[in-house]
Amino acid sequence: MTIIVNDFGNRTGIGRYTNDLGRSLGDNGKVYSLIYSRDNLNNDYPGIKVRGIYPKFFSSGWFINLNFQRLAFWDFINNVKLSGENVHFSNIGIKPFLINEHTSVTMFDLIFLKKEFNGDKKKTYYIRHLKDYKKTKRIITISNYVKSDLENEGFDGYIEVIYPSVSDSFRFLDQKRLMRKKFGLPLEKKLVLSISTTEYRKNIKTVSETMNLLGDKFALVRVGGGLDHCYKFSNLTDEGLNDLYNACDVLLFPSLEEGFGYPVVEAFSSGLPVVASNIEVLREVAGDNAVLVNPYPLDCSKGVRDALSQESELRSRGLNRSKQFSFEVFKRKVTSFFNIK
Repeated sequence: MTIIVNDFGNRTGIGRYTNDLGRSLGDNGKVYSLIYSRDNLNNDYPGIKVRGIYPKFFSSGWFINLNFQRLAFWDFINNVKLSGENVHFSNIGIKPFLINEHTSVTMFDLIFLKKEFNGDKKKTYYIRHLKDYKKTKRIITISNYVKSDLENEGFDGYIEVIYPSVSDSFRFLDQKRLMRKKFGLPLEKKLVLSISTTEYRKNIKTVSETMNLLGDKFALVRVGGGLDHCYKFSNLTDEGLNDLYNACDVLLFPSLEEGFGYPVVEAFSSGLPVVASNIEVLREVAGDNAVLVNPYPLDCSKGVRDALSQESELRSRGLNRSKQFSFEVFKRKVTSFFNIK
C-alpha cells in the first residue's frame, strides 16, 4: 500500500489532484490530510484528516503545525514509519519525514523560486523543503514544462508527467440562454469568462484592459475576485462552474506563468473556446486547440474576436483535446507509476 500525505483541501488544484491519486490507487493507497489550522477542521479534505496541535485561545495552530510538523503530527508520523508502507508526499509544502528508495512526491511547479512572479514573497518553507525533495528518486509532475524546470533545478530522479484529470462534471450542455438566465447574465452580450486568483502572474490587469478595448457589446464574467465592472461569482461547485462555462462565449486566460492551467482544460471539456497566453506550458496543454496570443490587452482583444469567429471549430477541437485529460487516462498512468497491476 502507498500512504499519500496531503495538506490541501478538495477545492484546490493540489487537493483535487491528490484526491484523484487516492481514487486511482483504490485499495492500494490511502490519503491522509494534515490539518494545520483549527479553522479547516470542518472543511472538505481528501481522505482521512490528521489533527495537529490547536492552542485553545491565542492561535489557530497554523504556525505551530506548519513549522513544527514532526512535533505536531508526532503519532501519525511514527505510525507511518512503523507501518513500513511506501509514502508519497502530495506537494512541497509538506516536510518529508521519510525518504528512502520507495518515497515518491508530486511537484506541481517551481514558481516559488521565480522572483519575477513572486516579488519578495517567496514561500520560505517551500524553499526549506526543496533540498529534501531533490533527494527523492520517484517524482510525479503535471507537465513537461515543469519536468524541464525540475531537471534544470537539479532533480535527478525518475520524473513521470501525469496530466491532471478533469472532473466529469465539466461537459458541453448547449443551453447557453438557459444558463445565462440561471446566473442573471445578459442574454445579448458576448460574455468573456476569467477564472484565476489575483496573483501577479495571473495578469488580471490585462483582463480588465482587454474588456475596455472590446467595448459595450461585451461583458466580463469573473471567478476569483480582484476586478470591478463585471459579474462576480465565487465558491461554485464543479457543477455550478460548468454551468457558468456553458453560459459564456469565450475563456480569457492571459497568465504569465503556470504549472498546468486547469481552466483551459475545463473550458475545453465544457465546449468553451479559449484565448490563452502564448507561453510554453499553455502551448503544451492547449496545442492548436485554442487561440494563443501575447498576454497584452491589444493581442487579447484581437484573440477574443478571432475565437468568436471560429467558435464552432474551436469547440469541436477543444472537446476532442479534453479526452486526453480524462480520469481513465490519469488512472492508467498513476497505476503504472506505482507498479499496480
